[in-house]
Amino acid sequence: MGLYLDRVIGATGEGDAWPVASFTRPRFVSDFAPVTLPAYSQSLFAVTPYVVGVRDQVHGRRQGKAGADIFWRSNGQAQLAATLNPDFGQVRATTWW
Repeated sequence: MGLYLDRVIGATGEGDAWPVASFTRPRFVSDFAPVTLPAYSQSLFAVTPYVVGVRDQVHGRRQGKAGADIFWRSNGQAQLAATLNPDFGQVRATTWW
């Protein structure tokens, strides 16, 4: 992985970067400092619940729905994803934002 840090002071326009690289050079990304990260193989279990409430102003009806997204990664190679009681309206709304 390559790492590049850049800072510009807005009031003065002065900048500093590490490593020394420039946007004007044709191989800007190649100048990034190489960094090696350790490969972790720990498992992960995550549950993200959701609740949706809708009120129909015209007909005076209310509707509620609840569910959860579940992710389980047994190691660094495989992952299981599941959704309990999916709300496709929620998925569509978050996709547009």
